[in-house]
Amino acid sequence: MNEIELFRTATGSRVHLTMCPHFESDTVRIRATGVEVETLGICDWSQAEIDGVGRTYHDTIEEALEDKGVPHHLRPELTRLLGLVEYETIYVPNSRTYVAVGRDGRAVAWAGTTFVGYIDRPAVYLPEYVAGAGGGATGREAAWGDVCPDCFTARSVTGSCNCV
Repeated sequence: MNEIELFRTATGSRVHLTMCPHFESDTVRIRATGVEVETLGICDWSQAEIDGVGRTYHDTIEEALEDKGVPHHLRPELTRLLGLVEYETIYVPNSRTYVAVGRDGRAVAWAGTTFVGYIDRPAVYLPEYVAGAGGGATGREAAWGDVCPDCFTARSVTGSCNCV
């Protein structure tokens, strides 16, 4: 079995695979000794990769889009948009939420089902893209009842209060 190379930074508290997103592209990586691996432990992302539940790497963008489950009619445009950047790797995370292309161990572009984001330029949205409210927020104001005369906080619409 091949030994897995793990790395740390000069001040880090965990060890990582070289392509771990915890490392910036210019981070100086120091090969971790066996003792450091035991005492510092492996970061969760790197451990998932080692356990085979991290990224799934692909040879082509089309294979990765298939793996993610992108509808067939969207694949040609997403392939074209992801191909606008220079990359070395193509992968899908275990969550299957996006397809990414990477260079030097970092994602340089990533595609959801209806958009492509880039590390160095604005995102491109396909006509099927529907903007969300972000984090599930609806933008609706919460309804409150009267102010409680005892604790001076707004009561719920039902009139109940926590001070009682």
